[in-house]
Amino acid sequence: MANSVASSCAEKSDQVLIEECGVHPDKFNSVNLPTLIGACQGVTIASKCDTAGACHGCAYRPGSIANQSPITTCDAEFMAHDKKGFMCHAYLDGDGEPAKFCVSHAKAAKP
Repeated sequence: MANSVASSCAEKSDQVLIEECGVHPDKFNSVNLPTLIGACQGVTIASKCDTAGACHGCAYRPGSIANQSPITTCDAEFMAHDKKGFMCHAYLDGDGEPAKFCVSHAKAAKP
């Protein structure tokens, strides 16, 4: 049932983006919403570090939208193996690109 509710929310979000905001469907691949699987993955990554100093929407902060999103939690896990690191989306540069590394991701990556 929880997966069905998450799916319905994603469908409705897509509908609102198209009908109310005028976003063309080719411009997005559905909204990055929380799911039951994402929440389970979020518990796993959140257990890897202390989130002191993390932004409000941090993927490592238990209960945040990013922490319960399967896309974001998978990205965080994948980036643990990439020297580039996982970027914080709360701090953007003038072009709208992340400009700061995620504090919690750095803590989680420490051996």
